[in-house]
Formats: sequence, C-alpha cells, structure tokens
Amino acid sequence: GKQMEMTDKPHSGDRQHILGSSGNHNHGEESNQGDEFEWSNDPLPDDWKQYFLRKKCIALVGVVSILLIAVVALIASNHVDGDSDEARAQYAMANKPATFCKTPKDGELPGLSKAAFAYWSAINPRPTHSQIIMLGDGYGPEVHTMARSVKRYMKGDMSLKMALDPHMVGQSITSSSSNIITDSAAGATAYSAGHKTYNGAISVIPRTPPFNRKCADSNGGKKCPSPDGEEPVPSPGRECCEVDPIAHAFEGCRAKGMATGLVVTTVLPHATPASWSSHAMVRSDLEFIAQQQIEHDPPIDVILGGGRALFDSHRQDGRDLLAEHADTHTIVRTAGELETERLKWESNNHHAAPLKPLLGLFADHDLQYEVDRAGYQGGREPHLKDMVAAALTRLEATGKKYCLMIEGSHIDFALHANDAGAAVHEALAFDEAVDVVMTHAHMRNRDDVSVVSLADHSTGGSTLGMQRDWNITYGQNVCTNPPDATEEADQNESEKPKPPACTAQMGTYAYDSTDGWSPLVLANARSSVLRLAQKLCCEPRFRENPSLRMPFIEEALQIKTGVDPERPWADIEQGIDDAIKKLADDFECMKDMHESVHGLDAGVACTIPAEHVLRTMQQYEARVGFTTGGHTSVDINLYAAGVDKLKYMGAHENSEIGKMMIQSLGLDLDPITQALKDCKVRTFPEPPKGVPQA
Repeated sequence: GKQMEMTDKPHSGDRQHILGSSGNHNHGEESNQGDEFEWSNDPLPDDWKQYFLRKKCIALVGVVSILLIAVVALIASNHVDGDSDEARAQYAMANKPATFCKTPKDGELPGLSKAAFAYWSAINPRPTHSQIIMLGDGYGPEVHTMARSVKRYMKGDMSLKMALDPHMVGQSITSSSSNIITDSAAGATAYSAGHKTYNGAISVIPRTPPFNRKCADSNGGKKCPSPDGEEPVPSPGRECCEVDPIAHAFEGCRAKGMATGLVVTTVLPHATPASWSSHAMVRSDLEFIAQQQIEHDPPIDVILGGGRALFDSHRQDGRDLLAEHADTHTIVRTAGELETERLKWESNNHHAAPLKPLLGLFADHDLQYEVDRAGYQGGREPHLKDMVAAALTRLEATGKKYCLMIEGSHIDFALHANDAGAAVHEALAFDEAVDVVMTHAHMRNRDDVSVVSLADHSTGGSTLGMQRDWNITYGQNVCTNPPDATEEADQNESEKPKPPACTAQMGTYAYDSTDGWSPLVLANARSSVLRLAQKLCCEPRFRENPSLRMPFIEEALQIKTGVDPERPWADIEQGIDDAIKKLADDFECMKDMHESVHGLDAGVACTIPAEHVLRTMQQYEARVGFTTGGHTSVDINLYAAGVDKLKYMGAHENSEIGKMMIQSLGLDLDPITQALKDCKVRTFPEPPKGVPQA
C-alpha cells in the first residue's frame, strides 16, 4: 500500500475502493442512491489501517487525560478540605486535646472547648447532607386543616393545598416521660436529643429514673420536696431532681464540622429553640439559657428571633451580653438591617470572606402576631419567611453542610389564648416559610438536603364546626337526642318513663340543620384578640367614649354587629364595658403595649376579661370552638422531603423521630454527652449572691 501522507488521510482512490461501486459521489454533491451502498469485503489498505489505529490512540490518550485530571481534582479537593477521613482521624488522634473542657473567662459558664469540637469534627466522617427541621409549636392536625380552609377562601381556590400537604408521611406520638401531655420543652428535647424527658426539661434527663414526679412537674424541677414530704418548696440552685445534660443535635452537628442556625418568632431562649442550644433543668431560666446560646464556641452561625431584653442591659444580673459580644457577632435589630446583611452573603461566594456569626434580635420580647403586623413600626420586624430566607442564604455562604431549626412559635401562643384568627394567620405564615424552604432546597433536584416538619404538641383542642348552643357544665346531663325528638317518642310510647331533662346536645342532630363553619371570619381578621383588648382597655378614646368601641371591634374582626338580632351583641358591649370599668381605679397600661409578653403586663385587670368577650364573639361567628387553653395529646402530622424521607413513614414516638434525624446525619452524641458531664456543664444558674444553696 501507499505511504500515509502528511494530511493523515488516505487517498480518494482508496476511499472509492472501500465504498465499492457505490463510492462514486463527488465532493459537495448529495446522492439519491443511498440505499445502494454496499461495503466491499476487500481487505483495508495499510494506510487506512494506520489511520484508524492513530485515531484510536488519540482517543485513548484523551480518555487517560480526563481520568488523570479527575484524579488530580480529587486529590486537590482532599487537600483543600483535609486528607481522607482516615488520615484526618489519625491526625486528630495524634493531636487529641488534653481536655474537652473550656477554661471559662470572667463571668462565662462552664462548657465544652473549641478544641474538643475541632477534634470531633476531624475524627467524624464528613456530613453527606444538610438538615432542616421545621416545627410548628402547637400545630396539631386540626390547626393544619383550619389553615388550609382559610387559605382556600382567601385565594378563591377550593382545591388549594398547603405547602406541606404533598410531604405527609406519618405521625408523631407526643407524650413526655412525666405526663401523657407534653410541654414544649420535653417535646423539643425528644426531637433534638432523641430522649423523652420530664415536662420543663431542656436537653436534660433524670439521672436515676424513675424520679420524683412532683419535683419534675413543679416548675420543671426548680422546687424540691420539703423534709416532711409535703408540697415542693423553692430551693434556689439545688439540683433536686438529679438531672444530667444530654447532647443535642446542634452539638452533634458542630462536632461534624457543620454550620447551625435557629429561626423563631418568640424569645430566643424559649423552650423549643433552647432545646437545640442549651441545657437547663427548668425552661423558665431564660437569662441562663440566653447566656449559653451566645457563649457557644464554635458559635451558632445564625440566631434570629426576639428576646433582646434577655441579652442586653435589661438583664436582671446587670450584664449586657450584646456589648460583651459586639466584636464576635454581627448583631441586627430590624428587618432592613437583616436584608442588608443577606445581600452581602449572596455575594460571598462560598466562604470567600470570613463571616461572623449572626444574632438577630428584633424585639425586646416576643415578635408580633402576624395578623397585627400591618402598620406596626413601619415593618421593623421581619416576617418568618424573610428570616428563613436570610438564614438559608447565610448558611449556604459558609460552604458547609448545615443544620437549621425553624419554629412557627406564635401558633401555640394564639391557641393558648383560644384566638382562632391569630392562630390561623400564624399557621399561614408558617406555610409561607415552608414554601421558602422547599423552593430553596429544590427538593426534586437536590439529594443533599433533608426537610422534616412536625409539631411538639397540639394546643387548644379546636373544633371546626362548633355547635352554638354547646354550653355543657359539670354535672349536666348530656343528650344523645334533641328534646323535641324525645318528647315525640314519649307521646307515642307514653308507658315508657321520661329520660332526665337536659339542655346540652351531643353532636349535630340533623345534617340539614348545620351550616358548617366560616373560614372567611378568620380570613378577614385584622387584629389579634390580645391586641384588640389592649387597645380597648388602654387607649383613652375607647375608655372615655363607649360609642367608639363596637365600630372599632367590627373593623378589627370584620364582623358586622346588629345585622342578626339573635346574635348576643348587647352581651358583647356589656362585657367590654364591665372589663374597662375594672381599670377605673387602677389604670396600669404599658406605654408600649407591643412589648407585652402574652399581654400580662398591659392592664390585665381589663384585658383578660375583654379577651374572653372578644374571642367568644369571634368563635360564635366562625363556629370554631376550643376545649382547652392548654395542650392536648393528639398525634401530630409528620412531614418529610429529600434525603431519607421514606424512613419516617408510619407513627413513631417523638423520641424515635429525634433518633431518626440524628442517625440520618450520622451524629455521634455519646462522647459529647460524656464530655458535658465531665466538664460539669451547669443545668441551672448559680443562686443570687447572698442566697444560700439548699
């Protein structure tokens, strides 16, 4: 054969030889005889063999080059993040700190050292995904249904779903170790640490179960049984229940080198966020919990919520933790400041510049109810969805996997007050936050994020479709049939004795006599019952001019009075008048009512009875009833999306769900729990000076 020419291409004559009789195409011309092509069976010329051989060599070199580049990139990646897990563990073991305990500076609490977390993060395998826990406080299944119905009426779409609806996988059984009905502290600890504990406990468990139930239930263990065995008595500083701290998930996340974040609408040291960030025998030690939250080292990357007065100079111990940590934290106080910081993080390009931990404190106490936000201080407080968006941006900017806990806190507050309007708007705000999370996580396309949403318990025992004449009292006979049906039966069968007289009817007698319940009443609410009562009680215009009251109530609750003569409007007016008169001799309303915690400091002699009148009015119109002002033990809806979502299917104890989340992240909490004990981490504050320990 001929020698290959410099063109690295065989001669055209040889090409025709390969194509045989059909190889008669001219360059640039198309053939209409494509079906007539037949490959020749003659052997290939040597120059063509060499041509194909060279092409194969070039392709092989290309593949090898790509593989080499990939190997170099992998080595470089390992070099940037540290060596392999095994090498990192060997290095960590060789440089294990002598103690895991930090040396507290002046005024600091005992705790775990930064070196301890650096050691654990070196020996632990790298995290494979981030985890987002969304907790609606008091958000029982009936509240979810109520919010969905209201959302449908507001949007004009009767088939609309809540953001969580496609992700329901199971239920949470919510009892604590001391009561079949849990509180937020024990409920949150079950999720954060994977252990059931007593009501009032913040990431602590009894040292030797079973323990003194009276001690545990009396203010979470702050009181101890008296020597004679009577009722518990206060005992400052004494650990009467003998509890031990247990590691929570955020400590495990930081021990795995992950970033962490908390977003709530209540005070930051409240029971739920506290269970992911502190250890306390009793949930009411808010200043003690706040100090733990800000002294973590490594710190929590993002903390957003209320409770500024528990961190600044308003503290009872006189310390200003914000001033003490001004150099170590970025502190924001308004929605505008938070948005400014968020825009900075968006351009950070994955830890291109070091970021200080963020502490956002947007109110001295709790944030406002969502329904009360309109016109409030020009929007100084961010909405829950805005805080969530900022937290996600900030955590992504670290370039690390992260653990984020988000709480819709005020759902519970409104339900404790039996304020259906405020509760449903808080639930809808939580729904918006869920939508932000699902959109951010791109759940259909990402495999490195897990989202779990649930509640610590249900609150209020609400009923959608309340019977308006349902006024049952203790000892009252309950009828399973209405009185008229009983009388008719007696006329036909007069020989039978009459049943006892009764005025309460169990259930709805005739299906065609009920008109359901009215979501529009709750959708149209413009104020919480609490804020409305505060204004009526504390603003001079309403105290001095009774004629202004009912029009103001109509506007705030969007309920027209005087239309239906069967409605008890006169009782409403009289009830408000009676409540206001209770302040005639003792007018004690705060100047800034928005800083009131649960309204307990704003003319309570008036606001409490006024609230009762106003919520009765709203419940009557909406036909939404409540069976309690406390918690209930109903099972809670469980939602999951992303990584490991199928493992949550079914009904589980709340502590089992906590263990599932911990195991999903591959967290090892046992060494941390032991270190907490070894370092004598406190679970209660030191008693005030001059107060002897019991």
